[in-house]
Amino acid sequence: MISDDPKSFKIRFEDSPTKVSFSPSGVWGGPNLQGQIVAHFYVEGHAFPLDAKIRVDPRANSVIEQISPEEPILVRQIQATVVLSNPFTAIAIGNWLIQHGTSLAKQMEGKVPVAVVGQPNPPLPK
Repeated sequence: MISDDPKSFKIRFEDSPTKVSFSPSGVWGGPNLQGQIVAHFYVEGHAFPLDAKIRVDPRANSVIEQISPEEPILVRQIQATVVLSNPFTAIAIGNWLIQHGTSLAKQMEGKVPVAVVGQPNPPLPK
């Protein structure tokens, strides 16, 4: 017979030996055919030029770097992929992020501009 009495458990948090920390610029992904939600977290930045030429003038004690003109390219480098096995886990994590993000945004309101490239700041939830 299963007891309805509440139980408490001690939980310990430990770092994985392969844990990495990074500050993502965004996320890309969505549901896959297996019913999981796949989230690829990326860091965004400008691509490095293919080549550059440096001219050194020892008499003027100067270095001039000339970069080949190219069309600007934005690179999104995937840093981590998270696969959520069901929508309930995704919703719980999403709610946690909204709760903590909203709290921090309210504390920072009027102090530090918060911006996402190419998007206006979202309204704070009520």
